Amino acid sequence: MINTLRLVYFSPTGTTRQIVQAITKGLSVDNIFETDLTVPENREGIIPIFKEDLILIGMPVYEEHLPPIVIGLLQKLKGCNQPAVLVSVYGNIGFGMSLVELKELAIQIKTMPIAAAAFIGEHSFSSNTIKLAHGRPDYLDIEKAIEFGRSIASMLQSKKNIETNMLFNDCNPGISSRISELYEQNIEVPGSIPFIAKILREGSAKVFTKTPVINFDCNKCMACFKLCPSGAIADDLSINEEKCIRCFACVKNCKKNGRQIIYKKKIIVKNFLKKNNRVRKEPQLFY
Repeated sequence: MINTLRLVYFSPTGTTRQIVQAITKGLSVDNIFETDLTVPENREGIIPIFKEDLILIGMPVYEEHLPPIVIGLLQKLKGCNQPAVLVSVYGNIGFGMSLVELKELAIQIKTMPIAAAAFIGEHSFSSNTIKLAHGRPDYLDIEKAIEFGRSIASMLQSKKNIETNMLFNDCNPGISSRISELYEQNIEVPGSIPFIAKILREGSAKVFTKTPVINFDCNKCMACFKLCPSGAIADDLSINEEKCIRCFACVKNCKKNGRQIIYKKKIIVKNFLKKNNRVRKEPQLFY
């Protein structure tokens, strides 16, 4: 029986957080511990050893991959051979190599991937003029996330005759083979890179969008300064172009519309992204 859960997530605009919290609701675990890697101050000096019964890792997809800003930190984490659930959240275009990378990382930090999923969240580039998976995750996505959590809980419940506390909480390297008897370590997750992503360089988001400077609606509330995941915003609200990862947390977390998404190549963005968002994609689950 699973009594403790560790959530690990990075969620600049809140969509990944919504999904992992919905999955958590379906899991119905009493004791939940969160490791929110979104803002820099949360990431300072954090090199924990996770001893909870189950690990749930949720990451957004940036340019078909995991966010480079947190990969190094994720590699420093350490599990105790306990089961892990892996989740990527993408903007209705494609989740690329994110789940493959997340699976490799989960095994590297000594956790046992038993399930994975790709959910849809509003695209970082989405705005009132170009809507890309706008408003997602919606209630249907949330319901599917809750049901995904329930299915994992049911799967874990079927192992209730096993001494889970001994298996998952001792951080004993000798138990790995015993856990392998219960769970399929190598769950299959798909991964591919579309042609357009192959020809674009890393950081291509900056090719299509401008730095979101403040406008006359800004009331200097400093929300963008506090919530910028890359620490790119100075206390005078200017943005360091090199540090900016174009997550647009500063735009979407501003209640006064003090910043907007401005496209550099609006025709290309509109035609390419809108074309790839015509069909509503649904969550994909892997066990």
